[in-house]
Amino acid sequence: MHSDSVLRAAERFHRLLPKKNPPVFVDVFIPFLRTAEFMDWYHREMHFYPVWCVPYRRTRDYEWQTPRWWSGVKDPLFLDLAVYGLEQQPGRNLYKEFEDELQRVNGTKTLISYNYYDEQTFWSIWNKETWQAVKQLTDPDNIFRDLYTKTCRAALGLREQAPDSGVSVH
Repeated sequence: MHSDSVLRAAERFHRLLPKKNPPVFVDVFIPFLRTAEFMDWYHREMHFYPVWCVPYRRTRDYEWQTPRWWSGVKDPLFLDLAVYGLEQQPGRNLYKEFEDELQRVNGTKTLISYNYYDEQTFWSIWNKETWQAVKQLTDPDNIFRDLYTKTCRAALGLREQAPDSGVSVH
């Protein structure tokens, strides 16, 4: 099967997924010294348990995130908190609330969940230069789309914007 056929099939798959209020499945990484602060917010705003907790030792700066993001992290330990199956509440976007709180405590989340970042915020966390260098080597014709489009726009069933035009394209 040709790759563009796979992408078109994946776009159709979005029709089977809930358009609004998908249940929350998310892994977040919190600098260990900010964990109590984050958990106070989580208990007050989400109050959903269990939360799976896995300590994570920072052995090096992960090159996929920006040096600017790393400059705000002084802690050698992180806590990976996994939330699986939290039901969305009417009128709220819990994924976006997680993203906003993570910005406040200098945490991050994996990109395998729904993502609601605007493009500027996204690239303030994820290292665009590193991603583009790898993309140029592995997918120079952009068949599989850029990281922001895949994880934020396409994952939400939005069309890709043509560069510098503001026009949506397939």
